[in-house]
Amino acid sequence: MKPGIVIILCLLLLSGCREPYQPPTILAQSNLLVVDAFLDGGDRSCSVVLSRSQNVPDSKTTPMEKNATIQLEDSEGGVYTLKEITDGNYSVSNVTIDTKMKYQLSIKTKAGKSYQSDYVEIKNTPPIDTVTWAATGNGLQFYVSTHDDEKKSIYYQYRFVETWAYVAPFESDYIFQKGVPVPRTDDIYHCWSTALSSEILIATSAKLSEDVISNFPFYLITKPSEKYLIRYSILVKQNVLTSDAYFYWQQLQKNTEKIGTLFDPQPSQVLSNIQNIDNADEPVLGYFNASITTEKRIFVSLSELPRDWFFRNTACRADTVLIADLGRHLTDILLDGVYKGADLNPYGYSSTNTACADCRAAGGTTKKPDFW
Repeated sequence: MKPGIVIILCLLLLSGCREPYQPPTILAQSNLLVVDAFLDGGDRSCSVVLSRSQNVPDSKTTPMEKNATIQLEDSEGGVYTLKEITDGNYSVSNVTIDTKMKYQLSIKTKAGKSYQSDYVEIKNTPPIDTVTWAATGNGLQFYVSTHDDEKKSIYYQYRFVETWAYVAPFESDYIFQKGVPVPRTDDIYHCWSTALSSEILIATSAKLSEDVISNFPFYLITKPSEKYLIRYSILVKQNVLTSDAYFYWQQLQKNTEKIGTLFDPQPSQVLSNIQNIDNADEPVLGYFNASITTEKRIFVSLSELPRDWFFRNTACRADTVLIADLGRHLTDILLDGVYKGADLNPYGYSSTNTACADCRAAGGTTKKPDFW
C-alpha cells in the first residue's frame, strides 16, 4: 500500500448523534466532502456527520465540516432543519415518519457549495432473531441471525456498540489530602468502557431462496483481551438497505480489501446518492440511508469462557514508599499501608503510577451504564 495516495475517512460521531463510524481507506483526492447521513424511522430522528477526506500523514485529527445548513424534506413538502450539536455533527428529532413517503437531504456548506441527495424510502427492518457467540481458537466470535417471511428485506447492514467492565491492575485504598495519606472514598478501580463498530458489516440473502441471514460472523474479539476480563456486552443494530445502498457499501468494502493495486475501483466508481448541485463531476463520499433500526443486546461473562482466557496486565509494578519519603511521591497513587509484624502503624505505603491504579487512565468511566 502506498500511503501517499491513500485517504482515510474518519466520521466522528458523538453520543446523541449516530455512532462514530470510520469508513475504509479508498483511493481519492483529499478535501472531498464526506457525508454520513441516516434517517432512523424508529426514533424519528435524522443525523448527519460532515467531514473532509484527508491524506494519511494528516490523519491525526479529522477536519469536520462546521457551520453548514442542512435540511431534511419529505415528499409531501415537510421540511426539517438540522441543528449542529457539535462540530460537524447535525441532528433533528420528531420527524414525521411515513413509509409511504420519501425523504431528501439538502446541504449548504459555509463556503456556499450546495449538495442534495436522491430521495430515499424508509425501509422496514425485521427483528433480530439471535445474537450468539462462540469461543474459537482465534478469540470470541459473534454471530447474528434474522429473517423476513415477506422476503422484502434482502439487504442488511449491521453496526454495534460494545461495552465492557474492567478493573485497574492495582486497587488504591488511600489518597493524598494536603500531603497526608487518608482512606480513599471514591472508586477508581472499577470502570466501564464503550466502543463503536468501525467496519462495513453488510449481508444479503439475494442468492438464497429464503430471506434469511443465518449466523453471519460480524465481529471477532481476538485473544487475549481485557474486554472479557469481567463482563462484556454488545448491542447489535440492524438496518435494511436498498439495493443501491447495499451496492455502495459493497464497493467500499471491496476497496478496503484490494486497496493499493492498479485494479482498484476509483472513487468515481463508488457512486454516492449525494451530489453537488452545481458540479456533478465533484466526487462526494458517503451515503444517505433511511430505515427503521432493530436491535438486540447480549452479555458474556468471564466465567462462561475457557479458563486460559483470563487477561493479565504484567506491565505494572508496585513499589514501597517510606513515610519519610512520601513528600517526593505526591503524584503517585497509594495502594495500601505496609506494616512490620504486629505494628498497627504503617512504616510506608505501596504505590504505583496513575496508569496502573486509576482505571480511567485506560479511557473508561467509573459510572456504571444504566443497562448493566
